[in-house]
Amino acid sequence: MKRTVDNMLLDGGCPCFNFTNTIHSRKDEVTYDYLNSYNDVIGFAERVKLISHERLKKLRKIADENEEKAKQKLNEIKNKRELLYKIFSAIINNKTVDEQASEDFNKVLGNSLSNLRFRFNKGKVTLSWKENEVDLMEPLWIIFKDAFDILTLKPLERVKECKACGWLFLDKSKNNSRTWCNMQSCGSIIKAKRYYYKKKVKTNN
Repeated sequence: MKRTVDNMLLDGGCPCFNFTNTIHSRKDEVTYDYLNSYNDVIGFAERVKLISHERLKKLRKIADENEEKAKQKLNEIKNKRELLYKIFSAIINNKTVDEQASEDFNKVLGNSLSNLRFRFNKGKVTLSWKENEVDLMEPLWIIFKDAFDILTLKPLERVKECKACGWLFLDKSKNNSRTWCNMQSCGSIIKAKRYYYKKKVKTNN
């Protein structure tokens, strides 16, 4: 079965990590990228419900009418995906994030948050995005807002990296005991390998 954003597993537990996981297994020498066109970005945004259907239609129209610009923005979005992965992987593995990565992250985050808008209606407060114009970077703004929420509102010990495939995920289990992004896929593979090597050691002995 061909891998697409429509059938990729969504095991990240939040939009930010589902986005960093659009690389199929970060531990394989040869891997697969789910984002091969700007339309894949739109497909991902639609699947995880980042943006309204109407705005997605506008994004698709702009991308179709400006192919070169869409390619440029796709590359930029993918570069920022790797930045997010680098930041969170360093946090998980108790490593220091280098100064350049920190500066790049804060710059994108600041730009993303500058597009947030509070709306006040009949005593209710809602958070939305600048809607005067549609921008091809809009999906990334929402992803970085989610990254901000994870860093400020979630216990960082809940942020984990799958030992089998390297995917990032937010552990929402009661006792914070998840080891793999997905028990059926990665969990089964690791257990099968353990069983194989244990059996092999017994046979050799």
